[in-house]
Amino acid sequence: HLCASPVDAPGASAGASDRGQNDFLRSATPAPMGIGHAIDTKVVRARCRVGVALARPGRNFCRSAPDADREIGIALLLDPESWEVNKEAARQCMQRRRMAEATCFYEKAASLMETDFHSWGILITCYRARGDQEKVLHAAKVLVGKCEQALREDPSNGSALGMIAAGLA
Repeated sequence: HLCASPVDAPGASAGASDRGQNDFLRSATPAPMGIGHAIDTKVVRARCRVGVALARPGRNFCRSAPDADREIGIALLLDPESWEVNKEAARQCMQRRRMAEATCFYEKAASLMETDFHSWGILITCYRARGDQEKVLHAAKVLVGKCEQALREDPSNGSALGMIAAGLA
């Protein structure tokens, strides 16, 4: 994976992974957290939502992109296992055409939520962009299964209907 974990953040101890750093973690100031420090999910969600607002179309994106990166980076440092934060990091990477990072964050998001079919649909695009046909086919197969599950629960789920068509194409 190309996405950095919190231990790969700036200032991490020697021996940290040599995986590629991502812009979110480079721009975040690590939050002071001790062992056993409880994660306040309200703070994580708030940071994520600020990042979403700053990256919203219609804003002066050139000025607000670094601020959006910082907020998402802080949210990732606070809770790298947050589906919401990983999904938003992935979306912002896609918006900026940073496919390798987007792929990593969508993979993480898909692994965190059993019912997330949308991430699998976007992963098809990510894998296709890098020419990995084997992963395209795998993602399509998983996508169809997730969409079928969603449609069993709600046959009128328009998102699942649209995504299943992409998975079958």
